[in-house]
Amino acid sequence: MKPPSREGLLRGRHRRSRFALASSVCAAITLAACVPGQGTTNDPTTAGGEEPPPQAEGPVELVVWTDPVRQVGFEMYQELHPEIDLQIEVLPDDVDSRLMLANEAGEGWPDIMTLKRFQLEAFGQPPLDFSADISDYVDEDILAEFSPGLLDLCQDGDALRCMNNDLSPLVLWYDRDLMEEFGYELPTTWEEFEEIGLRLADEHPGYIVGHAATTAILPGSRCPMAEVTGQMELHVDLEHERCTRVFDLVDNLVEAGTMIPGSANDPDYVAEYGAPRQILMSVQALHRGRFGFINEYNWPEGSVGIAPPLRWADEDEVHNYAGGGSGYAVSRHSEYQAAAAELAVWMATGDYQTHPETVTFPAYRPAQEVWIENNRDAFYTGDAELEEIIDAAESQLSPYWSEINLGSVRGSYGQVVGPELVHGRTIAELVPEWEQYIVNEAEAAGWTVDVG
Repeated sequence: MKPPSREGLLRGRHRRSRFALASSVCAAITLAACVPGQGTTNDPTTAGGEEPPPQAEGPVELVVWTDPVRQVGFEMYQELHPEIDLQIEVLPDDVDSRLMLANEAGEGWPDIMTLKRFQLEAFGQPPLDFSADISDYVDEDILAEFSPGLLDLCQDGDALRCMNNDLSPLVLWYDRDLMEEFGYELPTTWEEFEEIGLRLADEHPGYIVGHAATTAILPGSRCPMAEVTGQMELHVDLEHERCTRVFDLVDNLVEAGTMIPGSANDPDYVAEYGAPRQILMSVQALHRGRFGFINEYNWPEGSVGIAPPLRWADEDEVHNYAGGGSGYAVSRHSEYQAAAAELAVWMATGDYQTHPETVTFPAYRPAQEVWIENNRDAFYTGDAELEEIIDAAESQLSPYWSEINLGSVRGSYGQVVGPELVHGRTIAELVPEWEQYIVNEAEAAGWTVDVG
């Protein structure tokens, strides 16, 4: 499938009041031939506003901050467009702090960066004020081809502050061969999942049903762990029954030895359970099929089973969660906003999305069909088609969970709970400490917190 043409990605109606150096010729020729070029200064006074700094003239140089997964896409773009110099850097762990320092110094911002799903909305708002409005550069026909609702986090009124890259809802991954050998039926509810996990401990010691991805399960259970209810307003209630049922499930399986505390990316987990195929099943994000089970654990293609997300037995509907996903934001401080915007659109819609080695499921629907065909033989789907399973996972995403871009709160499980599980404590007994940690961190960051 050919990517959209460069002309098709642009609206050709740039606001002259915002781009004094742009000419009407830009609407008729490719962007690379008319983008403003090298400049000398950034204007820090534009933080929080809509007016960009003066756009530069000459050769285009773009500083890119990205994660390793999507780095290959930027490298592909560089090969296709040698006239543009991409300075690609791996995203720093302290990206929020780095941007705040750049805001204070009036320099040091990237021109474009990859954002995680929970950052897409927050990075366009105070105090970071990073994301520019790129709506003038993106054709509405392009936006209409994204999965329904997926651009919501990128849209701020009439402004478009990012482009979504991928969608990664939770699904049930499993070992096709083990499931058949052990004679288990695929679970459709969390209760059945727990039951199989407990049976596995007795019948096949040493095999597991994944890692304790507690915070990935909580949103689908509609647990108010850190529910954003308004501007800088948070609701926290870890003793709610929709939270405690998750804690009980995880505690029971950890105690039985069939759910491992820690991360699916831990080297020990990969070596002891992933690579030797000791994982019967595991609830993980969609991109983990190729990125984790095939590429990292080296499971043969066709042995990796995929099934729809689970529901709770007393509920008729699945409330699923996007356990992954990312997007691209252009800096409001960039002197090359037109070129950076085109790059963001290409990353979200171009050849990178349909490359056979791209592990993430595209948010852009025309590329989804190609991704499915590229991966149809990689995953075992039983009597269903791969697109049916993905559609079920995507269409049942719960709107209940509004994510908070506060690292100390998002990382609270790893700070308070995860290390203690290794030493034999349970989530249930750690709830008071965990909840108080969340409240303290949120209030210290200026949030108003409603508890209980």
